[in-house]
Amino acid sequence: MKPSETSFVSPDTFRFTGKKGRETMVRSVVGFAGVAIVAVLALKLVSAILGFGISLIVTLLWLAFWGFVIYLVLRIFAPGLADRMRGVVRGEKSS
Repeated sequence: MKPSETSFVSPDTFRFTGKKGRETMVRSVVGFAGVAIVAVLALKLVSAILGFGISLIVTLLWLAFWGFVIYLVLRIFAPGLADRMRGVVRGEKSS
């Protein structure tokens, strides 16, 4: 008995024979490469947008921190000026 007679799968099953099999393989590889390129570009775009957003939030928090520190220093050393600055920021009319 030959080994090919006892197996359930023919030995030629996984062999590309003829031109059509090779075209299918090349088309599959090119398709996977195209999907990989699109995925890398999408990942770069998403990471750039997230990076910009996070850096913007951190910058705004840093500026708010320094504004608060300056306000506290003014509040300690010049309370009247701090009240006027608070009114300007809030949009209140000064008398």
